[in-house]
Amino acid sequence: MSAAFTTIHGMAEDGAIVSIEVAVSNGTLESKVRDYILDEWWPPIGLQAIDQPDSAADLEMSVDPTEATSLIRMESDLSLWAASHLSDLVAVHAAVFADGDSVVVLPGPSFAEKSTLSLAAMKLGLDVEFTSQGETVVALLANTVCAQSRPSDAFGAAVAEARLVNGVRGTRGEAVLAIAEIRRMLSDRPAVELD
Repeated sequence: MSAAFTTIHGMAEDGAIVSIEVAVSNGTLESKVRDYILDEWWPPIGLQAIDQPDSAADLEMSVDPTEATSLIRMESDLSLWAASHLSDLVAVHAAVFADGDSVVVLPGPSFAEKSTLSLAAMKLGLDVEFTSQGETVVALLANTVCAQSRPSDAFGAAVAEARLVNGVRGTRGEAVLAIAEIRRMLSDRPAVELD
């Protein structure tokens, strides 16, 4: 017996089309999976759901909701694809967390410990120092999804962001200690006024 699929379609900001075949069993999606994919998660940021595309899909994917790794891979691949097809925004690979009125953005490549540091922030509580605006621009650009396809937009967004934020750098170490030091630095630093 061959697997059955239901297909969902999305359109990126730049008009690119994605079609995702979602495996179904007995002609239906499990309600938990249907709720997650179609109601909670779909469409991800950067995509809008469409009924039927007017042209062939630029990206075709398939996912088996019964396999957790299949869902994780689809989310990751589709999020990166959608981010690379944004036309008005610039996506930066980063983790973000808030501490009171301050927001901390941690741009960095995969496995740079962004999630570990963010989780430590949630649990609350390295050795960090503030960076110059130029160093902050470089860090943001190095992790901007569209830096190669839309360099002017990426550079403009990185410069604008660096004017509004205080960049920090540090060495790998204990995440809880890093959070405590970042909080101390934020409390000592004057707030950035937004226009």
